[in-house]
Amino acid sequence: MNRTRNATDFKTAFRGAKLKYEYVFRERIDKLRAALEDAALSFTKADIDDSLEYHARCYIINALLEALNWRLNAKVEEGLPNLVPEAAVRSDASGTRRFLDYLGFEQNTLKPLLVVEAKRLKAPLPLLATLPAPGASAAAAIPVDPVGGPSAIVSRGLAGDKLTGDWNYWLVELKDYIRSIHTKTKQVPKRVAMTNGEWLILFREPTAFLGDAACPPEDILVYGDADAIASNSAELYLALEHQHVLDELPFLAPVEVPFHVTAPFVRNAMHALRLRYQQTPAIKQPAPIIHVAPVVILRTKLGTTIRVENPDPRAQFELPHAAGQLGTHLADVGHAAEDLLGEISERLQTALVPTPLEDHFTDPQSFDVHKAVTQSSEDEYFVVTGQHTHYLLAEPSVPDCPYHEWG
Repeated sequence: MNRTRNATDFKTAFRGAKLKYEYVFRERIDKLRAALEDAALSFTKADIDDSLEYHARCYIINALLEALNWRLNAKVEEGLPNLVPEAAVRSDASGTRRFLDYLGFEQNTLKPLLVVEAKRLKAPLPLLATLPAPGASAAAAIPVDPVGGPSAIVSRGLAGDKLTGDWNYWLVELKDYIRSIHTKTKQVPKRVAMTNGEWLILFREPTAFLGDAACPPEDILVYGDADAIASNSAELYLALEHQHVLDELPFLAPVEVPFHVTAPFVRNAMHALRLRYQQTPAIKQPAPIIHVAPVVILRTKLGTTIRVENPDPRAQFELPHAAGQLGTHLADVGHAAEDLLGEISERLQTALVPTPLEDHFTDPQSFDVHKAVTQSSEDEYFVVTGQHTHYLLAEPSVPDCPYHEWG
């Protein structure tokens, strides 16, 4: 199975799917339709296009989701699919069985992670609609484009304001889906999106669907056309790519970071260390042998974590057994950590300032993801150090304490 490695790969795959539909599949579909349609019927090409959601899904949306590493048809040896179409859920509002267009989930726990609702290719983005005059039909409502743009319109529609077309029904339906999933699983999907393959609406905080308060516009990202989706590929990849949503992204090299996140979406940065602890070294070699490698943790505004380290094998350091060598070791690790942070800042064209460890401990959204020390394997640990570049100090902070002596 070929995985999409970064936002550039995603953009290439999405644009390729769009081009194939427009210049290959669409022409064949039109020819077949012309051959099969009954000329006596009054259906126009626009009528049929407006009613079809399936074309958007088959030719564009499936490809978009696959480019974000959500798989509908993964084999057993590839881990099985992590995305199911037409997943059934019992509606909270009506008690009837409803079907989600796409439900992405965590493989082992079946935890819901992603809901995507598909719309027909010709469906336009919503506008606010003024109420029709008394006695006039609903079609007489006049569309209005208010200050605040598309995100504000969707937010107001969720709050009950009249929108054009079927959008009020679609948003009520979407809210019911999320509430119904929460009722059955006690969990809320981490991301919710609506798309017709041309535009895409991303809800960054689906928990807003559970309450009566409106989803604020800043938590709704609207990409108005295919060019907007492609030009914001880094932002979308960060928000919707499978491993990002799982928050299980592997370690990245600094050069890879801009393909996964842009500077405006970096919430904070912290120093950390990967630590390898070996208890059984060679004969006549002191024990234990401890190696550390500097890491920078980037927390994003979408709640995901990116861990960055220098791939050079020389960017790891052995903890000395002689107390007199500690100062040199701390300086070497410190220089490597600062160089790593500096390179990431340069790649993102911003100045990253490490978050103090105290702030990390008092921020549940940060600390719940990265405890102070976590064990990642039998002999490997991950240590968060915040603004510090090491968990050791050059001098004891408690004078004359026997437990702070290097020996």
